[in-house]
This record gives sequence, structure tokens and C-alpha cells, in this order.
Amino acid sequence: MSLSRRLIAVLLLLGTISSLVADEPRIAFVTSAKGTGDFSSWPEAGAALTGLEAADSICQAQAADAELANSGAFYAWLSDSNNEVFCRAHGLSGKQAQNCNGSLTVIDNQPVIEAGPWLRTDGLPAAAEILELLGNNKVYMPMLIDQYGAELQWFESIWSGTKIGGQADGMYQCSDWTSGEDGPAIQNQGSNFVASFNIWHGSSIGSCSRISHLLCVETGAGGAIELPELAGNIIFLTEAYGNGDLASWPDATPGTTGIAAGDSICNKLAADAGLPWQGSYEAWLSDSNIAAADRFKHDVSWQRLDGIEVAANLAELTDGVIPASVLVTDQGKYRMHQQVWTGTGPDGSADAKNCSDWVSTEGTGLYGVSVFTYERWTDFTSGSCGNAGLRLYCLSNVDPYSVFENGFEDP
Repeated sequence: MSLSRRLIAVLLLLGTISSLVADEPRIAFVTSAKGTGDFSSWPEAGAALTGLEAADSICQAQAADAELANSGAFYAWLSDSNNEVFCRAHGLSGKQAQNCNGSLTVIDNQPVIEAGPWLRTDGLPAAAEILELLGNNKVYMPMLIDQYGAELQWFESIWSGTKIGGQADGMYQCSDWTSGEDGPAIQNQGSNFVASFNIWHGSSIGSCSRISHLLCVETGAGGAIELPELAGNIIFLTEAYGNGDLASWPDATPGTTGIAAGDSICNKLAADAGLPWQGSYEAWLSDSNIAAADRFKHDVSWQRLDGIEVAANLAELTDGVIPASVLVTDQGKYRMHQQVWTGTGPDGSADAKNCSDWVSTEGTGLYGVSVFTYERWTDFTSGSCGNAGLRLYCLSNVDPYSVFENGFEDP
């Protein structure tokens, strides 16, 4: 039987999980060490090593320092001009299109894909196996945890040199990770991403002199991740989307407008998906009469449909940073970079930009973006109310200790 996530976390930090335990997921962490895009300049790099070899030696040294099992199997999540992360996650060189220089095992003319899934060093889920990770962006929680299980700041950046789909970003790899200099030449720039994004690839371009971390992944295949069971209130991102006049959305109940229309959309989608707590869902929206934080009366935790906790209570939901992004929809799909109508600040307060209380396609409305875990999840910027491509966040609003899941009172 698999160890509980809590026990896994304890054993990881003690370095006692054997690499021979084949049914456990692989491990991923962000290095506590950081430096420029010239990895040979990092004190943690092995002597006379450069580029990817230097980066891998940094990962392995940091894993060994933390007494992580199988420390020699950690590779940096990096691409260069000849190698992509898909192959490197298998402990191989080359690119996916070339079957990792022909090194992947082939059975019945099909390569055997064996990499991931991954846990963070605190024992919580990090990412699905490699094809789900690269194909469907199936990242469970942001990479904010170093090799010791300590949390990084949300604004920390991580070198990657990798595009969204996992391909090498050939123009932005700091001369194959041998340059740490400023300069106008395009090869002297690196692609990186901010640690709190629920994304493992390049989200911005920075100078190779920038000081950033590395993401390290244990190579090879591990057992399946056991996601938590749903045990409380639910939060989801709507699969449906529309403009700032919520009554115009097809899923809105006829005759409702504004926030009431938003709530009806949430409840219609929850009912269609057969979710618990039907009839209790409210949209994460503020207008001129009420703030979103004041709409939720029960100070409980909220989980995504994959079981990952987004907030332990209302205070955590409104303190500016949430543990995991709201990126799983009512249909269980992972939607990374979605714009979401909120009209709500990071502390749950109302913002004046609310599409005339969500009844108009004129003016502007404040929106968040589903990929973020810091304040931008609810307060990114404002946009035209006529934009019909924005979604909603929906939260059930019940006391799970006083009602059954079907909505009846607990005797």
C-alpha cells in the first residue's frame, strides 16, 4: 500500500525513501542555489563542467545535500540547442522527434514513454507524467519548494530554455548555458518562468546575467500520484465563457442579471457535471453592492475537482497568495492561461471596474488569470466588457459539517 502524502513528506525530508520503491512517484524541486545563465559559474557546479552537464551536477549536488534518495538521477529541467526536456526527463539526450537519439525503448513500433509523475519535496503533487505534463499542462501545484521542502517566494525565476510544449527554445538559451553576460545579442538571453506559475516552461525572456534558480526532476518512471479525496467545499473554473453581461451567457438562468446571473451559471454547470453541493455555488464576483469575500459565510476550505486544496479558509483565499491555482474546470479539464471576470481585489474587496455591475458589454471589468497563485489570480488587469472569452470562478458555499453532499440537513 502506498504511503500517505504526509508520511512521504516526512521520509523525503529524512532521505529514507529507497530508490528501489518502484511504486512511488518521482521527486521534483527548485534549487535553493541560484545564479546566472552560465552554470559553470555556480559554486555548486562540478569542476570543469559547462552547460547542461553543469546544471545537472548542481541538481545532483543539491539533492545529495538534502539527502534525497537517488540523488544521482536528478536532471535540470532545461533544453539547449541539441536536447529537449522530454528526453532529459528520461535521463537521455536528444529531442523527442528523434526518439531521444534513438535511445527510447520501442515496442510494437511505439516508443515506451516512462517519466514522472512527480511530487514536490513536501510530499504534495507537482505534475503528471511527461505526456500529460507537456500535452495537457497537467501541473498540480506550483514549484515553490526547494530540495529541503522550504518554500520559495512567488517572484523567484527559474531558467528553462523551453517552450510551452516542451520543445527547445533555440534562441533563448544563453549560448547553450555558457553565457552569463548582458548584451544585445539574442543568444545572450534566456527564457525563464516565475516559480509561482503553474507552468514549467518559458514565460518570459531575461538577460543571462539575471540570477535565477533551476528546476530539478528525478528521471524515469514512478508510480501514480494519489490525489486527495474531495472532502469539503469545491472551487472550479468554468468551462463556459462569455462577455461582461453575464445574463447573455447561454448557461445563465433566464430573468437573472449581474451577480445573480453569474451564480446561476455556476449552478447550471455544477448540476450538468453532477458535482456535490448543487444549488450552493456562487461566482467569485464583486459589484457596487457587495464584495466577493462577503458573499461566502462559511469559513471552510476549498478544493479543486482533482482534490488539490486552493485555500484552507477564507483568510487564505484573501491574503494575496493561494497554495494552488484555480485552473480545473467543472469538466475536470486543466485550463492554464484563462482570463476570468472577478471585479475583485486580492483581499476579496470590490473593484469599481465591474461592467456596470455585470450587466453591460460597455466599459471595463477587472479580471484575473487562472494560472497564477499570487494576487493576479483575481486581480490581473481590466479589459473590455465586450470581450466574450472570459470565464468565472465558482465556489460552493455550504457548511459541510451541517449538510449532506446532496444538500439535505444533517440530522
